[in-house]
Parts: sequence; C-alpha cells; structure tokens
Amino acid sequence: MEDIGKFVLFLSYLWDYPRKDFIGQGLDILSHLGFNTDDLNIQTLQEEYVRLFINAPSGVPAPPYASVYLTGLVAQEPALEALSFYERVGLRPEGSDPPDHLSWELAFIAHLIEREQKKLLREFLEQHFWRWFPRFKGALLAASPHPFYRNLLEVTEQVLQNIKED
Repeated sequence: MEDIGKFVLFLSYLWDYPRKDFIGQGLDILSHLGFNTDDLNIQTLQEEYVRLFINAPSGVPAPPYASVYLTGLVAQEPALEALSFYERVGLRPEGSDPPDHLSWELAFIAHLIEREQKKLLREFLEQHFWRWFPRFKGALLAASPHPFYRNLLEVTEQVLQNIKED
C-alpha cells in the first residue's frame, strides 16, 4: 500500500499548478507510465491549467473544488468538511487554495494510505470525495482538455476506484 500512497501523492502534485521544479521529473515518470509527453512543456501545461481551473473568458470550466460541485460556490461547507477530516489526523493545508482543492484531497488520501488508516480513508472517500469527483470529471471532459489532463483524470479515477474496491 505504501507505493500506492506515494503514487497518489504524485498525482496530487500533478493536479496543482504546474511548476518547473516538479514537471521535468514528473514528465519522466509519466512517460514510463505510457503518457505521450513529446509535445508537453511547462508553458503549455500552465496555460491549460489556467484555462481549465483558474480563469477562462467564458468562465472556469472545471474548478477543482468540491464546494463548487456540491453547493455551486467556492469555499463553502464541503471545504470545511474536508478540513475537518484533515484535522482528525493533525493536518492543516498551507497556501492559498481552499482545503477542498483536488490536489489537497489527493494528498490527504495519500497520507491515509501511507499510515494505513483504512477506516478514515473509506469514510472520506464515501462521505466526501465520491460525492463530487464524478461531477468534476464530467465538467473537465466537457471542456475538451489537453490530452495530459484527460489522461491524468483517467489515471486518477482508476487508481481511486481500485482503492475504493480494496
């Protein structure tokens, strides 16, 4: 399970804003997993991340926050629910992203896997994560994402489905 936890943590980094210090290493790993990384560069990924998740002329097509899909607004009750789960194991997200950002939630899932906290993991997935992630998936696919994000979505969903069934 430890390797799965590390992989989920890796996925959490990929769902965050692309940074030069991580992307080079990340692209090497992804190419070994079968991703086509030939046409990827940091600028392409950053532009697509902004378009999909931060700012677009006609509105943000796929905000990566649970609150948006469960309440219609950012930083609402689902963000507090996520934070409550994190605090149960002594974690508190740092930075400007709300605690229900997909990247934070995946990092939390990785934390639970690595510490073999199966009961809390199951509770978090059932009571929080799976309530919103399918809607996020639909929004992201409807936005015609770059193949990188479409493939990342598929891998993320498959890994989490396997964890759910385990």
